[in-house]
Amino acid sequence: MPIKQLAGPAAVAPEVTQALEEMDRLIADVETAAQDWGVRPDHLEGRFVAALVACMRHHGRLILGALTDIGVSARLGREAAAMELARLNKEAEAAQLADAHGNRYCSVNTLLGGR
Repeated sequence: MPIKQLAGPAAVAPEVTQALEEMDRLIADVETAAQDWGVRPDHLEGRFVAALVACMRHHGRLILGALTDIGVSARLGREAAAMELARLNKEAEAAQLADAHGNRYCSVNTLLGGR
């Protein structure tokens, strides 16, 4: 099974998809070269090549999982940062309004002879 199919519905960055497609091509090249070389699956060298290809596929799955997790973490971090920025902007706006209100109060109080 090609490694890119293991992603399922998770969104995978185009760079990850390209890397996984390249890895699938390289694995296919290894399998083709083994067949062209006359490696037979029932012989020792055939079992070695099969184990090596299985190892490469396993590493591809690990890489896909890690890159997908990193992508999800980055997206969640961006979303949290955007929410925090919106909250801080609202607080800054409220502080500006309070400051303006306080300045008006001080001006009116000074006009009325207060402190």
